[in-house]
Amino acid sequence: MRACGRRTQTEAALLYDAVHVLAHALERVEPSFSRLRLVNLSCDGDQAWAFGSSLYSYLNLVRTNN
Repeated sequence: MRACGRRTQTEAALLYDAVHVLAHALERVEPSFSRLRLVNLSCDGDQAWAFGSSLYSYLNLVRTNN
């Protein structure tokens, strides 16, 4: 297999893992998703997303099978 093909497979696997971790973290932030509200925020603004710090904490707690 060419190096380009292996790189594509690796990128796809990393993307799959990232989405998996994000989904598990979101479930832990708000299990019912009923209160989870997405809002447009600016990186330059002072307003933070209400679930941002909780999501960050849960992202760090998610464990994957190796």
